[in-house]
Amino acid sequence: LSCGGAKLTTRKEVRPGKQVMRARTVLTTKPILQGGRPIGTKCKARCVVLGFEDMRVLLGEIRTDGPTLSRVASRIQLQLGLQRGWAMKHGDVSTAFMCGGILPESLFCEVPSDVRQRHSKQFDIQADTVVEILKGVYGLLDAPRLWLTRFAKDLIKLGGRQNVLDKCLY
Repeated sequence: LSCGGAKLTTRKEVRPGKQVMRARTVLTTKPILQGGRPIGTKCKARCVVLGFEDMRVLLGEIRTDGPTLSRVASRIQLQLGLQRGWAMKHGDVSTAFMCGGILPESLFCEVPSDVRQRHSKQFDIQADTVVEILKGVYGLLDAPRLWLTRFAKDLIKLGGRQNVLDKCLY
């Protein structure tokens, strides 16, 4: 909710015949590193939509493929960088799917039962509360493609040129 990818609404706001998917909370633990050594752990909770239930996928209405850089293109990029003395860097986009494009139409999912039980007062979650999904979120099968499309547009705006043979190379 804090990233703007979804908002709480009520079932009466859901158009008749519109699907309301289920969702789950996934809890992961990651080590806290200091000087390359673990000094503790941190917990991360994430709401994940059960995207395999998405009727758009079953009806063939959306593309779910998310291309990645080919091994050959990756090696060529590294070789060119070494030959030309380029400073090569790589990174990770935090909450990447939430940074992707806005969905063409809103989707809906249930509030996960553990969130409903623990946070109903904090978020004013009622019995008829559902989540309106506005952007690609974890679990949606088209979220990787939405993010890649947005990322490609941003790279092109910055002057990048998409390679003809490998669409993930700029």
